[in-house]
Amino acid sequence: MLVPLVNVIAFLLYAAAFSALSGRHFGPVGNVALVGTIAGLFGLLAAGSIHLVAKTIESRPKRLLVDEASGQRFTFGASAGSFFFIPMRIWPAITAAIWVLIAVAGIAGGDLR
Repeated sequence: MLVPLVNVIAFLLYAAAFSALSGRHFGPVGNVALVGTIAGLFGLLAAGSIHLVAKTIESRPKRLLVDEASGQRFTFGASAGSFFFIPMRIWPAITAAIWVLIAVAGIAGGDLR
């Protein structure tokens, strides 16, 4: 449940930052740059935090199990889990793509006058 939690928090912070600066006029190019920068910043923070947590969990030491009867060795490692059957290590890329869509939607549909 970390993936939606991080993205909701990032989106709430994005909306708060965008609403705090939306009353100011920076020119048409400045407004587009502002929306893209804010969405990029919070998207990078969201994707980076998901990546960091997944990497930390999956880098824990692996456990070795030896079957005494056959002598086979099995290695087990910690998994960061999944969200909608997609491993958590894949979600930073998906999160970044979603935040690109949020930036494009903010630029195309936002109040950029």
